[in-house]
Formats: sequence, C-alpha cells, structure tokens
Amino acid sequence: MAIANDSELRRALDGMSLEDRRTVGGRFVESVAYLCKDHRVRRALEVIKRPDSGEDEKRDAFRDARAHVVETYSVCGKECDWPDQASHFVAAALAEALMPIDQIRNNLNIAWRAAVQARIAKDCEMMEQGTGDVDSESERQYRLVETFLEHKS
Repeated sequence: MAIANDSELRRALDGMSLEDRRTVGGRFVESVAYLCKDHRVRRALEVIKRPDSGEDEKRDAFRDARAHVVETYSVCGKECDWPDQASHFVAAALAEALMPIDQIRNNLNIAWRAAVQARIAKDCEMMEQGTGDVDSESERQYRLVETFLEHKS
C-alpha cells in the first residue's frame, strides 16, 4: 500500500488495531526522540517499543511522558526556545501513543495524534536551525507505515 498524503495515512492508521496504533505511534516518536533528553521520556519510549509491556507499565510510561509535557507547557507561546519546545512536542507525541485505553474517546486515533505532535517537534528543530528539510517528517511517516503494513501482511 503506497501512502502519498495525510488522507491515505489516516485511512491506514484508522484500519489498525489499538496495539498497532501504539506501535506505529511509538515509531513516529522514535524518529524525533533525539530532540528530547528527558530521562523519563526516554524510559517511556523504551516501554512502548517493547511488545511485551503490560498495561500498568504503559500507564506509568504515559504518566512519565505526560509529566514532561506539563512541565514544559509553559515554554510554549513565550519567548521561543525551539529546542525546549521540540522536547515538549516529543513528549506530547509519546503521551498520545501511550494514552490509556480508558482515556481514548470518540474514535480518537492515537497514532495520528502522535504523528502530528512528532511533526511539530521536527518543525521546532527546523526553526532553531533555520533550515527546511527536503525529506519531511510526514514523508518519513508515510514510509514507516507502508513498511509496517508490509510486514503485517
């Protein structure tokens, strides 16, 4: 399945199970994880990457990622410190992917939300560097999901 745009990406993500969405969301985060140095976020990323992680462990990892999101929320909208904002959005992407099942409402697609937050983190990096990325994060996400789906079939 070739994915060429966000509509196709969303359609592919909508067709996945919750666990597959978590896995793909974690891979979206992994692509931008270098932008966040917080040890709790790094530990939470390791949890989502392990297929044998239990629900309690995922809930704890969600809390860790969410704690960094809350702590760094105040930097958003103020004098721009792009690296701090990138770190915030990496943690936000991870929190989306780890969202506990009892908090997922109205067909919320955690993988899509993680994808968007990861893209914002990458945008913050580009703002700091003053450059544009020819191989955009959205394109990386399309390829990632294509590869994931190929290996599932």
